[in-house]
Amino acid sequence: MEEKELDKILTRMGIIETKKEKRKRTPSAAKSNVRASQKTDKTEKKEKTEQSLQEIKREKAPRPRSEAAKKDAPKKEAPKREAPKKEISAARTQEKTDKRTSNAPKKRGKSDKKTGAPKGEKLRVMSLGGVSEIGKNITVLEYGRDIIVIDCGMGFPDEDMPGVDLVIPDFTYLVQNADRVRAVLLTHGHEDHIGGVPYLLQSLQVPIYGTRLTLGILEKKLEEFKFVKKPQLKTVEAGETVYLGAFSAEFIHVNHSIADSCAIAIYTPVGTVLHSGDFKLDVSPIDGQMMDLVRLGELGRDGVKLLLCESTNAERGGFTPSERIVGGSLERIFTAHKKNRLVIATFSSNVHRVQQVIDASARHGRRVAVLG
Repeated sequence: MEEKELDKILTRMGIIETKKEKRKRTPSAAKSNVRASQKTDKTEKKEKTEQSLQEIKREKAPRPRSEAAKKDAPKKEAPKREAPKKEISAARTQEKTDKRTSNAPKKRGKSDKKTGAPKGEKLRVMSLGGVSEIGKNITVLEYGRDIIVIDCGMGFPDEDMPGVDLVIPDFTYLVQNADRVRAVLLTHGHEDHIGGVPYLLQSLQVPIYGTRLTLGILEKKLEEFKFVKKPQLKTVEAGETVYLGAFSAEFIHVNHSIADSCAIAIYTPVGTVLHSGDFKLDVSPIDGQMMDLVRLGELGRDGVKLLLCESTNAERGGFTPSERIVGGSLERIFTAHKKNRLVIATFSSNVHRVQQVIDASARHGRRVAVLG
């Protein structure tokens, strides 16, 4: 039997597969390639579709603006506010005008050229005593971290103060700010202006500035007290200036019933403050040194921010006579009572009057005994 016939018989019996069945069971390479290419095309189309959808979403979604995008983006015009701008410019113009006309510091945080003190602070002036009363004179000036005290006197008790020997100011504020107090400046040597100094120095160690006679009287008073450290007494003369932190103080000669009296001009970053002390306008003083009206006139011309002036008996009319008139009265008394003992009472601090008594006694051959 030939092979072809045998193959046909086996094929009919189902032992051998026909070519068609093999083709059905095993696809050809060409068909598989076609199917693969179809799958690839579909995949690419799907990917392209997804990419296009993502691009659409990106375009619609808000995206962060880069610096370049910000520059390229169209700028929105802000609503115009012409009225507020005009108001601001007007306010600035007014501020510049105020700065030109005001003596106050123009900028905060900078220092004053003369004193080195910070600008922008306010000057505080306080009277711890001596206002609406006789005695206990004490004035405090404060600027920034600096405090100075002008005079520190005591008062005398009234009838409703039995058992009280003397009255002193309340130093509580000064003691609480002891590290800021730069000095005490004394105008003259009367008790109502220096009597409280020993009590202040019990709680406060601070230099004391005054003229020679003023500090001489104070030194005798201080001998009655004990101090942890020796008080610092610094002698000045009329015309001198001392520098104390934000302040500088110029002593100016004035006439009073006690010698070596001074007014004090205090220069501050906000202007000049003039403290007259006690004074009288004596055109013929005993020592020949008239009150320095020329210097006071110069200060007035330059401008004084605040005047702290003596006011005792200011409400009474007239004027105080010169001290030389007392000399004429003493001469008449000595001439009328050549053989009599004379007892003359006066303030011990009125050195000029005591000197006139001694001069009259010497002319009339009298002996002098000083008591008190």
